[in-house]
Amino acid sequence: MTHVIKTLLRLIFLSVLWALVRFTLFCLEVSELNWEACAVSGAEDHLIIKMRRQLKALIPKFIKA
Repeated sequence: MTHVIKTLLRLIFLSVLWALVRFTLFCLEVSELNWEACAVSGAEDHLIIKMRRQLKALIPKFIKA
């Protein structure tokens, strides 16, 4: 009977350990996707600022024309 209990405890321990590893991998993947999304968002912000600067530079030329 003690052999069955020990085996059952090992199985439970390994299941919890496996779940912890899977959860950690999931968190890392979500973190990586979030990092990529932030990088894309930063690039979009940079392009928007660049476009605004170009528009500010072109507006006086259009007004004169």
